[in-house]
Amino acid sequence: MDKRYLVNILLILIPIFSSCSSIENKEGNNAQIDPIAEEQSEIYTTKLLSEGFQFCPDTYLEIQIDQVHEIAQFNFNNHVSSIGELNLETSGEGKRSLKGKGVIPLSGEGWAGVCQFKSSGSFSFDLVARLFPGENESPNLLIAGQSENTLTTKPPCGDFGMMPIEKTIFFLIPYRDGGSYEWEWKSYTAGVSGTSKWILHIPCK
Repeated sequence: MDKRYLVNILLILIPIFSSCSSIENKEGNNAQIDPIAEEQSEIYTTKLLSEGFQFCPDTYLEIQIDQVHEIAQFNFNNHVSSIGELNLETSGEGKRSLKGKGVIPLSGEGWAGVCQFKSSGSFSFDLVARLFPGENESPNLLIAGQSENTLTTKPPCGDFGMMPIEKTIFFLIPYRDGGSYEWEWKSYTAGVSGTSKWILHIPCK
């Protein structure tokens, strides 16, 4: 491939990447709990606490993220993945909820034309988890919060500095050791797809 052609490709791609710094991966995702759900959570939590429920102090979330950004017409592909743990600590008066705040690393590699590169960066999370009634009144965790991220690529391709991923976190996960929540997503306009899996670990008996 002619070097001038590759340079032209990169000059086109860099503004595109810069404009794709964040993409929500689920339509209608909202970290705000509506009043009815909040009331349900409060009533359910009060009931469990009155029965002697306590959160395990060593509870944590295992987070697995895999993502691909591909633009075929520019022969561009960037594949990144991240695996890490996020500790959950009791929060609020009466220890009625859990909170988690932390950073997990990400890494990857890809190519732009004939130029190959490696990626590195991190995800940061700021979450709150509240008890919520599930099927047959079994306990769930309603997890809500925000995610931020950074990504850089090493020369010789240049620094694309982008990582399209949702910022809003909002889902239910069964409150049991090994309880999990996972989803797949795709943005056709930006050429981004990925999978995410969250696993709850409760080491207390």
